[in-house]
Amino acid sequence: ARTAFPVLIKGLVTTLFLVSIAVPTGFVLGLLLALTRRSPMRAVAATAAGYSLVIRGTPLLVPAGRA
Repeated sequence: ARTAFPVLIKGLVTTLFLVSIAVPTGFVLGLLLALTRRSPMRAVAATAAGYSLVIRGTPLLVPAGRA
């Protein structure tokens, strides 16, 4: 059990590093998408809405492809 401790700590550090990148990146991209969806230009807003719809449905498609 003691030999696994350094591996667990390394995994924790890696996880925290990835989270520190993913959360701000996701926030900025989500904010940009939300602002784009509110665009007065219909084509831009529709494209953003379509992109959002596809991305939202992706997690449901991944497990369905494995069945």
